Amino acid sequence: MTKNQQQNYPDEIWKDIPEYEDFYQVSTKGRVRSLNTPHKVWYGSYIKKGRILKADISRSGYKRVTFSKYGITKRFCVHKLVLLTFVPNPENKPQGNHLDGNKLNNCLENLEWCTESENATHAQKTGLTVASKGEKCGRSKLSEKVVKAIRKSYKPGVVKQQDLADRYGVVNATISLIINRKIWRHI
Repeated sequence: MTKNQQQNYPDEIWKDIPEYEDFYQVSTKGRVRSLNTPHKVWYGSYIKKGRILKADISRSGYKRVTFSKYGITKRFCVHKLVLLTFVPNPENKPQGNHLDGNKLNNCLENLEWCTESENATHAQKTGLTVASKGEKCGRSKLSEKVVKAIRKSYKPGVVKQQDLADRYGVVNATISLIINRKIWRHI
């Protein structure tokens, strides 16, 4: 056993994970353990000793553990297990949010249920993600140079918005939004 597995926290609470009662538990500190379970083999039976599970890290940076029950294996994010076990979700919010922005901190007090929108807003507020503007936005068809040219070219009654839209391959509404500085405001 590693030092981390042996460490006991005086205020740590363990609970059975829903649908995995008598097999796995999760703690308020974000640790997951298997429980002692009987196993039958051709020569008899034995008790498989429970242990603290070692989590791997997903490509997106979350701790994950793998469960096996009746020969069926499933992988779960640890933060989701903590939330499912300890935090009621009456609004049925689909995602878990790490309040401090650290995906590896799965302590109960650092987690909350949220919507995708709430999660994205929190990530922007905490600096975990930055909203893309202008050319850096993956959906942008125009460059800063073209936007400046559109604003410079537009002359009410002389150059029509539709002509600029046709020239630059966008819809008339986009030209209107650029001219009125509703989009591309940073230029």
